[in-house]
Amino acid sequence: MSPRFSESARRRLANEFIVYRMFDDNGSLLYIGMTSHSGRRFNDHSGKSWFSLVAVITLERHPGEARAAGAERLAILAEKPVFNVRGLEPSRPKSPQRQFKRTFPLDSVAVSDVLNIFNGERHLHWQTIAERLTVAYPARWSGVTAPLISAKMRTLGVPSVSVREPGSCVRYGCRRIDVSAVRAALAEDVAVATH
Repeated sequence: MSPRFSESARRRLANEFIVYRMFDDNGSLLYIGMTSHSGRRFNDHSGKSWFSLVAVITLERHPGEARAAGAERLAILAEKPVFNVRGLEPSRPKSPQRQFKRTFPLDSVAVSDVLNIFNGERHLHWQTIAERLTVAYPARWSGVTAPLISAKMRTLGVPSVSVREPGSCVRYGCRRIDVSAVRAALAEDVAVATH
């Protein structure tokens, strides 16, 4: 049985455009695109040589093609994905692994940094985390975005959950207790490896 949608829901979905980001399993941003037909567009990408590297795809919804196209263009220019070529300088690194090593610190340092920017809060939005990391640790986190830190933390086992910060709306983020658990697990792995 197929789901039933109201006429207003159908119109809203028909006018909804998505900006998507594709990351590899290390959190390197591979590609940013925009579509109103994600299944068809992802199928188009599946023939690309780099598509086998894709481990995580994030979606950002926009009310209309013009807004989505603008958001896509700004994201490509600001975040410099490895495999987008339109509008980017040709001198950026070609290897997602090299870009990742230049962009993020070691896993244990990344988790500790994220844990340290919680100021007593139980949970934070990914956007808040990205902003605080950039301010607190500019040498390590300059230019980090919410989708990048989200992908990085999720690859390490920190779940992305719905979060309501005081005076704000519900958005995705993470809980301090989950980041602490991942840090403990990483420390345990290091201890086991050294014995």
